[in-house]
Amino acid sequence: MSTELTYTLIAVGIVIIIALAALIYKQLVSARTLRKQQEASRARHAEEAAKNRAYLLESSKAIANAILNDDKITLTEGCIRLKVMIDNLNPQLHQHPQYSVFEEVYNRTSHIPILTDWRELERKQQRVFEKEMRQVEQECAARVTEAAKALLQDSILKAH
Repeated sequence: MSTELTYTLIAVGIVIIIALAALIYKQLVSARTLRKQQEASRARHAEEAAKNRAYLLESSKAIANAILNDDKITLTEGCIRLKVMIDNLNPQLHQHPQYSVFEEVYNRTSHIPILTDWRELERKQQRVFEKEMRQVEQECAARVTEAAKALLQDSILKAH
């Protein structure tokens, strides 16, 4: 093999090595950037989750307090709202016998229209549903009150 061919092959090899090194460097920079973006995204998601949890905890406290101290919220509405809050906080709480009343009231009244659908009902149909809600509330009032008190004392709400 001639010296000229050897130097040419060495030069080609060096060019290939430099090109591969540049490609590797570009991949490392890209991977580093992606990792930083993922870490930032995880941090944003963790912050949003913490804010959401704080909102759920505060809302649960407010609803439980309203059930106990406020005539502006019906037991049915309070149970429906607490059921949804508990679902988002810790769905296993519904398995706790004391809190199962929230889900029971929710299930027994879930067929009743709400918001716009309620307003679109004829007054006669609203009265039928109101009577049904009062019946459920009378049957479950003591348990709902006890559950609301227990929820306010529960460590899940006190931790916040």
